[in-house]
Amino acid sequence: MLFWVRKNDQDLAEDIEDIIFELEILCDGDPIESIETEVNIGRPDPAELRPYGRMVYRAKD
Repeated sequence: MLFWVRKNDQDLAEDIEDIIFELEILCDGDPIESIETEVNIGRPDPAELRPYGRMVYRAKD
């Protein structure tokens, strides 16, 4: 999972854990071992988005 954030604060790690937990619930509660996370600071760069990726949430700037 690729995250773009304005700043990396102490709440970010917990937010990422919550997102992964909710994905596991959607997968019948089975742990998902293969999720890798990457955090980028700043605005999303369309050139860095992978062709198989999809933006699922974007807060207002």
